[in-house]
Amino acid sequence: MKRVILITLAALAALLTASCEKEANISAPVAKVPATLSVSVDDALTKTALGSDGLSILWEGTESLGVFDGIATAPNKFDAASAGATTSFTGEVSEGASSFIVFYPYQAEAVVSDAATSTIKVRMPAVQQAVKNGYDPAAGLAARVVTSLSDPVKLYNQFALLKVNVDQDGVTAITVSATNRKLAGGIALKVSTNGGSNGDAPTSNSVTLKNADDSALEQGFYYIAVRPSSTTSPYEGFAMEVVKNGVTKTRTASNDLVVARNHILSIGKVSTLFDEGGGEDPTPTYNGRYEAYMAYEDVVIGGKTYNRGTDGDATLLANGAVLKTGNTGVIFVASDAEITNTSEVTITGNVILASNDLDHPAKYTTSTKSFLLKSGSLVMDHLAVDMAAFASSGQFFTKKDNDGNFSSLNLEGCHFKNIKRPVYAPNSSYLNNGIESIRINGCIFATSAAVQLFSINSNATTLAGYKDFTFTNNVFYSTSGAAQSYVFATSAEGINASTCQQEVVMDNNLFYNIAASNGIFRTYALKSIYIRNNVLWAEDGTYSSNIKMFKANSGTDDNPSVFEGASSNNYCYGNLGSKKWSISDAACRGPLTNVTTLTETPIDTADTATGTFTLTSTYSAYGPQPMPIPM
Repeated sequence: MKRVILITLAALAALLTASCEKEANISAPVAKVPATLSVSVDDALTKTALGSDGLSILWEGTESLGVFDGIATAPNKFDAASAGATTSFTGEVSEGASSFIVFYPYQAEAVVSDAATSTIKVRMPAVQQAVKNGYDPAAGLAARVVTSLSDPVKLYNQFALLKVNVDQDGVTAITVSATNRKLAGGIALKVSTNGGSNGDAPTSNSVTLKNADDSALEQGFYYIAVRPSSTTSPYEGFAMEVVKNGVTKTRTASNDLVVARNHILSIGKVSTLFDEGGGEDPTPTYNGRYEAYMAYEDVVIGGKTYNRGTDGDATLLANGAVLKTGNTGVIFVASDAEITNTSEVTITGNVILASNDLDHPAKYTTSTKSFLLKSGSLVMDHLAVDMAAFASSGQFFTKKDNDGNFSSLNLEGCHFKNIKRPVYAPNSSYLNNGIESIRINGCIFATSAAVQLFSINSNATTLAGYKDFTFTNNVFYSTSGAAQSYVFATSAEGINASTCQQEVVMDNNLFYNIAASNGIFRTYALKSIYIRNNVLWAEDGTYSSNIKMFKANSGTDDNPSVFEGASSNNYCYGNLGSKKWSISDAACRGPLTNVTTLTETPIDTADTATGTFTLTSTYSAYGPQPMPIPM
C-alpha cells in the first residue's frame, strides 16, 4: 500500500523557516591541522608485521592507524609513510586538541565509549586472514594514550599470538576455541597511559584462520591473534580444530591455557593430528624452563610454583657466567652451561637459581669464596655443584652476621660432589642467628672424607635460629669406604630443649657407607622429629659405640613425646662388626621404633663413581622416591 503525504503551502513555508533558523544556529566545523607521528611497538615478541625470523618488529609501510583527539567524535585516519621498525604516520587532528588515544589498526567505526577512562570500542576479527610467517594485520590491536603527537609514540599490543606449524599440505582452516572465555570480536578497551587493557569481553569464543578464497595454506608457520588470558582467568577447554582435505580433526587440551599479552605461544603442528590418530595435546611446548617462565607459564622450582606475572622477569645465564652479589629474582642457567663465583656472593633478597633444562642440569664450579646468607632466601634447583675448591678450608654456604635470621635455604635435585668441607657452616664469631627453614629434597651428596654437611660450631649456645629442617628423598654416600659423617652436627652441649626450635623431618633417604656413633643428625635437643622409610647400608668402620641416626639426649628424657610415633620402616644392612644400628640413645629413645636389621641387602646396584643406586624390588618403596638423578 502506497502512503501519500500532502503538505500545504503554509506548512511548507513554516518548514522552510524553521530550517533556516536551525541552519543559522549550527556552529562552524572545528578546523583540522596536519600532524605526524613516529610510531613503534613495545617489544620483540609481537609486532605489526612479522619478519622472516618471526621475531622482528616491522611496519610494512601500508598500514593506517586511528587517533581520537577528544574533540571530533570520529577517529582521524593516519597513514604509514615507510616500512621499518619505526615509521611516521601522517594525518590531521582537531585544532586545539591536547589529549589523544592512538590505536592500531584504523577502524572507521571505532568510538570512544567513555572519555573519562579512555575506553574505546574496537574489534578483533574472529575470522582472520592467513599470513605465512605472520598474522592478520587487522587483528594486531595496539593502543596508547598520549598528551603530545610530537614525541615518539610506543604502542602497547593488546593481544597474544598462538603459533601453529602447518607442516602438511591440504589445510584449509584452523580454528582455536575456549569454553569459558571470548577470544575475539567486539572489545571495549580501556586504554591507560601504560597501555593496560581490562575492557569488556569480546563476542566470540573462537577464532578461525584461513585464506580469503578458502584455498589450502602453504606449509609454514602461522600466527592467530587472540585476547590474552592469565593464571587467574585462563582459557578452559581450549581446543584446536584443523580442516585438511575436507576432513576435520579436533584436539582438546588437558590443561587450562594461559596465553599472556604480547607473547607468542606455540600450540603444535598439524601432523600430530592427522598422523597420530587425533594428535597430541595442543598445549604449548618450550625449549626450557626459562622460555616457559617468560611466556607466563607456571614453573615449579624447589617445590614451589613461580610465574613471571607475580615474580618478575627472569635472567638466563650462559656458559662461563659469574654469579655476583646483587643478582636477585629468578635466574636460570642455560642447558649444559657451567657457571661459578669468583668472589663472595652475598644474598640479601630472594634468589632462585635453577637449571633451565631438567634433563641437562647446569654445573656450578665453586671457587674458594662462599655464598653469604645474610637475609632473604635462596633456592638452588637441579645444579651440579663441584666443591673441590673447598679441599681443606671454607664452606659453600655460610653466615657471618648477627643482623637476623636467614629466612630459608631450599636445595632441590642438586648433586654435590667432592665434598670435604661443610656445605654450610656459620662463622664461629656469629652464632646468634641461623637459617629458619632448611629444605633439602632429591639431592645427592658424595664425599670421600668424614664431613658434616651442616655444621654448627661448638661455641653455639642456642639453635633458636634453626627451626624447620627437612631432609627427604636424598642420597648421602661415601665414595671410599665407610665415613663417619653427618647431615647436621653440633657438639655444643649448652643447647637445650628450652631454646631449641628444630622440627626435623628425615624421610625416604639412602645412606650408603655413611654412619656415625654420635648420630647422623648430631645435636643435643630437638623440638620434634620424624624419621621414616630410610635405608642405611654401611661397611665396618671405626665407631666408638653403636651407630645412631640421632643424638638428642638433652631434654628428651623428660619429654619423650618429641619422638612419639615419629619413626617407622627404617632398614639397615652391612658389616658393622659388633656395632648395631639404633634410632637414638637408649635413654631417650622412648617409644621410637628401632631400625630393622636385614639379612639380605636392600641395594640392587651401587655405582659410587656416578652416584647411581637402585634398590631391590622388595625395598623400592623405601629410600628416595624417586631416586635422584646423577649429574
